[in-house]
Amino acid sequence: MAIREIALLTHSKTQRLPFNASTAALTNLYTSYLPAFATQGIVKLVVDIVDQPGITTAADHSEVEKELLLLNVLQVKRPLDLTVYLALSNDEKSRLQLELIHTACLVLGSKREWPQAPFEEAYAHCLQASLTNTWVMKIGRKRFFRSPDGRFTACAVCQWTLNQFMVDIVLMSTKGNDYQCQRIVENEPFQEHGFSEAHWLDGQTFQVTAARPTRHWQAHLRGGTSTALH
Repeated sequence: MAIREIALLTHSKTQRLPFNASTAALTNLYTSYLPAFATQGIVKLVVDIVDQPGITTAADHSEVEKELLLLNVLQVKRPLDLTVYLALSNDEKSRLQLELIHTACLVLGSKREWPQAPFEEAYAHCLQASLTNTWVMKIGRKRFFRSPDGRFTACAVCQWTLNQFMVDIVLMSTKGNDYQCQRIVENEPFQEHGFSEAHWLDGQTFQVTAARPTRHWQAHLRGGTSTALH
């Protein structure tokens, strides 16, 4: 079996919502890079943060407290000063999240004689990705859509950070390196956008549709100009 999900969360009444909402992007990114290995039946790791004043680092493995195994889910508690955490910059929060996830995985893996290489690989990939979860979204059965005249290819590029979810429609020329980028979603919850369909309306307009409720977003080719994707 393989670890398919990692959750970094807190049950603190005062900090639960802002903290838990900020961790989904990075835990998803770390897990997506985690290679499969023998996990002794465990498929999910939960790192439960306990609000404790004065604890501001994830470097000390001894901070990992008693773990709990329930069915295929392994949970461990770790202390952290959540008031200090919430005052950090977004970059500092993301880096601390990564350290909390990674050090917890290493110490849990050591206790169970799991190899450390998969976790080190996931950690390195997260750094290479600048702690930003970016991917080309699959809509229906496709990720890339050729225009009717064959001159352009369209795709939906998602960028998920600790406080934003963005979707850009990228329209790429099939004969060169020119492309245009038009943002259709910014700072809205990812769960609200279940894109169900995407297609070219004509040679100039690409449309993405979400169901329940039905909504449409369109990206239009702009006469030969290109917009850089940041």
